[in-house]
Amino acid sequence: MAGTERPRVGVSSCLLGALVRFNGGHKRSRFLTDELDPYVDWVPYCPEIEIGLGTPREPIRLTVDHRLVNRSGSADHTVAMNALLGGEIGETGRPPGVPPGLRRYRLPRHASSSWDLRA
Repeated sequence: MAGTERPRVGVSSCLLGALVRFNGGHKRSRFLTDELDPYVDWVPYCPEIEIGLGTPREPIRLTVDHRLVNRSGSADHTVAMNALLGGEIGETGRPPGVPPGLRRYRLPRHASSSWDLRA
């Protein structure tokens, strides 16, 4: 890609190896860090860290009525997350200024993991 500008791609910080997950760990993707890294400029972000949740932390979940709460339901982070994202949770899934990209998500029903490309 000599002579061309590399695309900026938003990515969940944990996918690049940052220790930001609820359990203090990461979900580093060797494909992203080893294979794609030479071709893109990553813009890492972790919305949970951005709203002040530390690591380790109690897992949070999105309820059917679009509230972002901790597992026990004793803390509601909806207002903070909406302020960070500049709108309703789920509209873009990224803060303003972060380009479209990859994020990590888990489908609770199937307990499987995957990636999501967000435009």
